[in-house]
Amino acid sequence: MIEAVFLNTRPLGGQYRFGGNGFNDKTNLSITTLDLPLIEICTFEPEQLSSNAQITLQKLLTGFFSAIVVVSVHAAKRLVYYLQYYQKDACFLSDTTVIAVGHATQQALINMGIQAINPEDNDLPMNNEGMLGLDVVKNLTPNDHLLIIKGIGGRMLLHDTLVARGVGVFTLDSYQRKKPNNLLQNFTQIQPHIVNKTTFVLISSEFALNNWQSLNAKGDFIYLAFGDRLYRLVKQAYPKAQIVLVNNLQKSHIQHAVTNYLIDFRDDYAP
Repeated sequence: MIEAVFLNTRPLGGQYRFGGNGFNDKTNLSITTLDLPLIEICTFEPEQLSSNAQITLQKLLTGFFSAIVVVSVHAAKRLVYYLQYYQKDACFLSDTTVIAVGHATQQALINMGIQAINPEDNDLPMNNEGMLGLDVVKNLTPNDHLLIIKGIGGRMLLHDTLVARGVGVFTLDSYQRKKPNNLLQNFTQIQPHIVNKTTFVLISSEFALNNWQSLNAKGDFIYLAFGDRLYRLVKQAYPKAQIVLVNNLQKSHIQHAVTNYLIDFRDDYAP
């Protein structure tokens, strides 16, 4: 039996639970999920938004934007919250193209009554390149206005690329990502449970990678890097480490990547 640990580094509320030991007993694999959030999310009430963000929110409420990009589940919840705060329901956006970054974000929007598309609906990768490849984004002109609802500092590549094309791009920073104050304490508590075990670390953003590096963690970790860009960054940070590229953050996709790695490892070292 191979025993492994999966460190769920996503903000709490986006946990991965594989159920039981995590795998079918026939695989002779066992996994334990431990939570180690590398990011803390602090959301903004309407009155807490910056003056520019408040102006952008008012533009949203007047139907100013032809397309809206929602970058995360947190951004989706903030969008719906702001609409409800100003007594607008989901049908207010029925004539606006809403683009979700990720399946979880798309599903969150749909669950809250907002129809949304994502790059994979059009056989495009779930990253900035995939967003830019969507016809609705490619066809934007300087006469169009696009809104990106995000956290402070996020999705600047998408923003900068469209601005360079002359598109009217606005951002609404609806939350802030912070390094958890108890990150080191949490990791210290987790350390005894990962000694001499195959340990997977999910790296889903550059911000998360920076916070992980601050721990100066020692061990033979296998990194699950979300997207090509993060794969390259993790490779630069840990050139000798094993790195697995994952193209989306769905639970089933993560479990598939971990399972395949462990099965290959087991078969390679089987007597």
